[in-house]
Amino acid sequence: MTYSRLANPRETRAVLEDFGLATKHRLGQNFLVNDEVVGKIVNLAELDGSDVVLEVGPGIVDVGLGYPRSEP
Repeated sequence: MTYSRLANPRETRAVLEDFGLATKHRLGQNFLVNDEVVGKIVNLAELDGSDVVLEVGPGIVDVGLGYPRSEP
């Protein structure tokens, strides 16, 4: 199962490039690029479609894409 389409190096680089952004590892900028880790985070959170989640941070919403969604 894929949790986040952004949780891989290729897609992360593409999103950053599309928005004219670049990483600076010397500043500690790192991105979650392993979908298995996203899956573990999502599963450990034990969320369902009625939970509200706010992902805070400077990333590109890798984990947030993996949470279950409720229909509007």
